[in-house]
Amino acid sequence: AINGAINLSVLDGWWGEAYDGENGWGIMPHPKLDHGSRDRAEAGELMNLLEREVIPLYFQRNADGEREAWIARSKASMRSVIPFFNGTRMAADYLRDYYGPAARHGKRLAADQAAGAATLAAWRKRIAESWPKISMRLDQEPPSSVEANSSMPLRVLVELNGLTPTDVQVECLVGGKNELGEFETMGSALLQPSGEMADTATVYHTDLCAEDSGCDLEGLKHYKIRMYPYHELLAHRFECGRMLWI
Repeated sequence: AINGAINLSVLDGWWGEAYDGENGWGIMPHPKLDHGSRDRAEAGELMNLLEREVIPLYFQRNADGEREAWIARSKASMRSVIPFFNGTRMAADYLRDYYGPAARHGKRLAADQAAGAATLAAWRKRIAESWPKISMRLDQEPPSSVEANSSMPLRVLVELNGLTPTDVQVECLVGGKNELGEFETMGSALLQPSGEMADTATVYHTDLCAEDSGCDLEGLKHYKIRMYPYHELLAHRFECGRMLWI
């Protein structure tokens, strides 16, 4: 962009963010297709853009013999790309989203003679010892259909094997199936420990129809339930690399 170049690329990564319809050309990605079909579809779009838009615009000249339209698009590229896609923005993004949080997390673990680090290490040891024998199951199958303004209670029984209810999070992912039959998450809801026990199992529950559930149940929906270790001192909630699914 510094040299007035105009981008023509698939609309993912940085170009998916930068493209505004006036500063270059975009090829719609087709991530739901298999690799061969995706290559053919995107190659076809590329050739159409080159033949019908890029090449004609490049050779188009005004009455003075200048490539006025091409230069306008080139300037649009410079105006939109240079201020936002550069080393300064990259460094700022890394500082804000990664280095800053990592530094604050490190200080939190190191405070009070590394009390936080010791607490987290002991917790992770308990997780590693208990996790192989942890299990969960549905208390009962949810209804196959739900009417408007009704409830959809969800109860999961968890055998914690010595852990406490706050050592794990139980989450229901709600979504749909894409064209390849793959599950795509559209919302999620955390199940809360109810304080009840079912024999030796701890009961976690939620109502997927509640307004604050974070799940839209309109139309056909699919769901998955997962459980993973959780501690407020973890840098990331999946840091332990352990998860169970229903």
